Formats: sequence, C-alpha cells, structure tokens
Amino acid sequence: MKKILAINPGSTSTKLAYFEDDTPILEQSLTFPKPEGQGRVHVLDEYEARMESITAFLEENHISLADIDLFVSRGGAPGRVEYGAYEIDKTVVQLLCFSDAPTYHASNLAPILAYSLAQRAGGKPAIFYDAVSADQASPLAHMSGIPGVARRVGCHNLNTRMVGREAAAQLGKAYEESRLVIAHLGGGISVSAHNHGVIDDSVMCDEGPMGPQRAGRVSFLQMMQMCYVEKRTMQEMQRITDAGGLLSYFHVDTMIALEEKIDAGDREAEFLYQVMAYQICKAIGEMFAVLGSRADAIVLTGGVANSKRFTGWVKDRVGAMAPVLVIPGEREMLAMARGGLRVLSGQEAVKHYTELPEGFQTMDSYISHFKTVRPDILDRPAVQAMLAL
Repeated sequence: MKKILAINPGSTSTKLAYFEDDTPILEQSLTFPKPEGQGRVHVLDEYEARMESITAFLEENHISLADIDLFVSRGGAPGRVEYGAYEIDKTVVQLLCFSDAPTYHASNLAPILAYSLAQRAGGKPAIFYDAVSADQASPLAHMSGIPGVARRVGCHNLNTRMVGREAAAQLGKAYEESRLVIAHLGGGISVSAHNHGVIDDSVMCDEGPMGPQRAGRVSFLQMMQMCYVEKRTMQEMQRITDAGGLLSYFHVDTMIALEEKIDAGDREAEFLYQVMAYQICKAIGEMFAVLGSRADAIVLTGGVANSKRFTGWVKDRVGAMAPVLVIPGEREMLAMARGGLRVLSGQEAVKHYTELPEGFQTMDSYISHFKTVRPDILDRPAVQAMLAL
C-alpha cells in the first residue's frame, strides 16, 4: 500500500487529500481568505500562511510526513512542459521562485509547497502532474492571424485527462488509443480534442464558450471600442471579463440558483442557459473537426454536467457526431493520486525539467544575475524557505 499526499492550492483555499493507493482517506479544503481591497497578491508571499495551515492539518489528523511515500502537487511549471509526471527538484523550485513574471496563479506555489514537505520528510520524492502549462499541440494549433501572437493550447488538464481515462475504460479502450472531445463545464469552460493521449487543440477563456463566470469569446472590435472609445481602464476590463457569462446577467454564479430561476418560470434565464449550451456545442464541433471528424465519444464533465437539463440540450445538438458520455464533477485530487500511483508502480516514467532561461548555462549563474537585478525577490517567504533547504 502506497501513501500519497496531494496538494492543490487555489486562489482562496488549499485542497489537501491523503490517499492510500487511490483510496481517499482524508480530504479537506483549507480556507485561505484574502484581505479585502488587497488586489492581486504574488503567490510567493502566501507561502508561510499556506504552509502553516497544511502543517496544522497534518498534525490534527495524526499524519506523519515520514509515512508519506510520494507528494504530488498540481503544476505549476517553470515553462511549457509535456503531460504527465515531472520530478520536483531544486531546479524546478528555484525557477519558480526566481522569476521576472508576476506570479499570481496559485498553482505556481504548489510544487514549492510539495518540495518543502518532501524535504521535511527526509527527502521523499515529489512530483507535479499534468501541469497547467502542459502543451504538446502541433505548430498548426499555435498559429494566429497576427504575426508574433501565438495561441496557447490549454484546458483543465488534470480533470479532462483523468476523465478521458474513465471514458476510454467505459468504451473498453485505453486512453492512449482513444479519440475524445472533452468539455469541462465548470465556472470556466474548456473544450479539448484528445488524440491518443495528447491534447491536439482546445478552446477556453477568451477563445471559448461563455460560462457561468466567464465571458468567453467576444468580438475583438467591440472590446477595442470599450478600451479606446469608452476609455475603460485595464482594471475595469479585467473585472468585466472575470465576472462575465451568466454571472453578468443574473448576479448568480451557481447552476443550482440559475435552475431555480428557470423552474420558477424565468424565460430569460432559460434562454441564456440555452445560449451557453449552444456555444459549447459549437466548440465541440470545432474540436470534432480537429480530430478529423472521427471521435470515439464526446465527454461532458465538470459541475454543470450534473444538470440533466443542460446535458440534454447538448446531447440533442451533438449526439449525431459520436456517443455522448456524462461524467460529472471534477477529479483533480484523484487524478494526482492515480498519476502518482502509476509512477510508484513503474507504469509511468517521471520526466525531468532541465530548461534554463535563455542566455544562462547554469542555475547558479542565473540566480546570481537575478539577485543583482531583483534583490527584492529575496524578501519573499518562499524564496527564503527554499534557500534555507
């Protein structure tokens, strides 16, 4: 039996799950409230508070770090990587700590937390799995209509690849042998084309459908009008896009609340709910074409997939393309645990991130340069903790 600790920081919480093999023994979301009016915070500044809450959780539940066989984190990677497992070593942690890029996404803190815990446990192994920045799409998918502006191919990697394995198993196939269109239907929406274990392309955020809390694809010309004619600020535009979608129409951000409106006879709520389904179906059609119009299944997952009303609308439009499988909810913690278990059992190899920033041959030279040009970074708690290891 293998003991695995999975770590998944979000913007206002840190999800922890303790597994014995792939059985969840204990799972909890540790709330991490942020002071009002503080705005965006560099995640490295949150290291101490998050580590303290994790340590307290482990002590309260009598979980010894020394008993853990593997620490698995959401990634959080220094750059573009492949899918699967990567060792969290000192190089990965240093690259995450010493970065010129403003690091606001909490996933970038996850490998640092996992590495610190693994070192406290006596140097136990730690990995990140299916990183946020994982991207193996072809150059064809990365081109845009403007020179120098590249498309990013990304989606809800952890959950969609996990669900892809489940869907393939239902079809009697391996994920690596399957062609699937997977729609993750959560607060944000992503639709991706999974081709024999690799995500060939995807649409999400500003390229994808509107969602419960996201504006989705909006006319570029209209956005230019808002910016340059209406003189909206960057902060105003950020608020508009971050609180778009159904939230911007009804000031509710859960499907339960919206469906209650529909059940009470609210025709506008039903219409806009159908608009979201319609846009998702269009995105599914795009990804179906990416797969050469040959898919083993279309898979609906995420929280919204719990709605039979909503999934019914989607099935009505896309059901003729391929069988539609509904696997609701999200499985990020289980995805990390099962990925870790495959590593421990030897079924999956661990990759190593070795790419250094351009112009540097060694990590020591990069850190020395960084300390000279950005001495302020040394004050960040995560950096101090890393240097002390």
